[in-house]
Amino acid sequence: MKSKKRLSILLALSLLCSFCALAVSAEDAAVIGTALVRMEDTVERPNAADPASDDNRANMKYPEPLGTIFSTTPVEIHTGDTVADVVENFIASKGGTTTHWGTTKDSYYLTGVTVTDEQGRALEMGEYDAGSKSGWAVKYNNWFTTQGAHAYDAEDGDVVEILYSCAWNADLGNNGPDCKITGLSICSDAKLESRSGIKVGTLSPAFSSSVKEYTLTLPADVKTIRASVTQNSYSADTTYTLIDGETQTVYKYFRDIPVKDGADLKIETEYHRYFDNDWNPIDPPFEDADAITIHLAVKKDDAKPSFLQTLRNFFQRILNYLKLALSILKLR
Repeated sequence: MKSKKRLSILLALSLLCSFCALAVSAEDAAVIGTALVRMEDTVERPNAADPASDDNRANMKYPEPLGTIFSTTPVEIHTGDTVADVVENFIASKGGTTTHWGTTKDSYYLTGVTVTDEQGRALEMGEYDAGSKSGWAVKYNNWFTTQGAHAYDAEDGDVVEILYSCAWNADLGNNGPDCKITGLSICSDAKLESRSGIKVGTLSPAFSSSVKEYTLTLPADVKTIRASVTQNSYSADTTYTLIDGETQTVYKYFRDIPVKDGADLKIETEYHRYFDNDWNPIDPPFEDADAITIHLAVKKDDAKPSFLQTLRNFFQRILNYLKLALSILKLR
């Protein structure tokens, strides 16, 4: 009898441990946000004259850029995910596979992708398929990071771009300390394809890299905007700060920024130092910076009156009619 009781207790404890393990696993896999991911190949190929060179287009597997491989796709972020996890989960969600160095938690480097893209093209694309300096790069929140994608924890709203390069990323803008702002886009949707020009409101004056202050006039029904800048170098980190009186709020790249009449949006780029193999800054620091300020203005004549304002206007009109009627009666 005692042995049966002990056995029952052991079975109960085993079931309890299994349940706890499942609960912890479910908690670890909890969805904590969504990243926006896109994948493209838009860079020009080299074309060496030497017929034996890997940089001669006749010897390339992909001698012409493919353009958009996958347009903006929301990807769930789970507890503990790194940016590398987002990349892997994105490719897997498209039915594809990858080859890579390291793991998503350490020393991750994407070397190849096998997938059928949104245009139905079966791709098996990796390093050296378009020249001797070609391969995949991961751009995180419009920034070519100082470490691999494994080193950054994914957060809700992150923008992850998987891009093909033919010049060790220099053709993508990962090319040194010149972080001058060269373009501006404003939109109100979450499509990465919208990052081109002013899609909502009116910017004055028109953008020029030599102009540092602007006014963006927006319709009253636009409650949030998303801003993005083009830069000479995406080795520079960029911050978006909304200044509303004494309050300053910093937003990460391509997040919803609330529209507040009279507030200023300051966009700043700053280059990060070069590092040695132990991640110590190398002297000189090679730092550079640029900034623009956008004054936000809401069109007052576009503003729709609230329900209370509409009701107030209605009774005001009735009162005006009564006053007019009384004045006519007095004249009689």
